Amino acid sequence: RSDAPTARPAPDGDHGPWVSLAGRQPLHDALAASARADRPVLVDFFAEWCVACKVMEDTTLADPRVLEAMAGFDLYRVDITEINDENQKIMEDYNIFGLPSFVFFDPDGTEIPNARVLGEMDAERFLKHLDNKILPVTAP
Repeated sequence: RSDAPTARPAPDGDHGPWVSLAGRQPLHDALAASARADRPVLVDFFAEWCVACKVMEDTTLADPRVLEAMAGFDLYRVDITEINDENQKIMEDYNIFGLPSFVFFDPDGTEIPNARVLGEMDAERFLKHLDNKILPVTAP
């Protein structure tokens, strides 16, 4: 929705620290602020019509073990439900070809290579992915 606020807690507070963003500039500003604060980031690119996005949101991303493992991260949800120029540009900027897409950034604001998650992944596999690919790069 174009009238959505640029940053707000996830609906119903179900996902605790997740912040929802709408638009290229709010995403760019959030990533820049996280880099200035020396915090790693996970960006969840999703759409309301995406069944796999809902499954991830309700299961893996709400799992207390996953949230605990990501406690030091800034967590952003980017809603690209609407097919419009702004969302097309976001998808181009971040090379998003399918949903959900999860993109990890190190504390310097650089995307962690070979670390993206595309589609559904259960909590166990997601935690292994964090342990193997993400946490070694982002640990203080």
